[in-house]
Amino acid sequence: MGRNKLEYALLVEGKNDKHVIWNLAEKLKLKETFYVEEKDSYTQLLSSLPTTLKSTNILKRLGVIVDADEN
Repeated sequence: MGRNKLEYALLVEGKNDKHVIWNLAEKLKLKETFYVEEKDSYTQLLSSLPTTLKSTNILKRLGVIVDADEN
């Protein structure tokens, strides 16, 4: 199913985070009811939130995954 048709999204910081999520979803046998969008950094992820929330009328849920790279 195309990304534009999915109602659930997950924003992550980078490629590694995206791979972790898809591997976990596969291990848990989750259906592909959501898409994962990687950003290049925490700052870019944070700055993309307003645009992501306003850009679609299809999106019902948005999750954000960030990790502790810094103190």
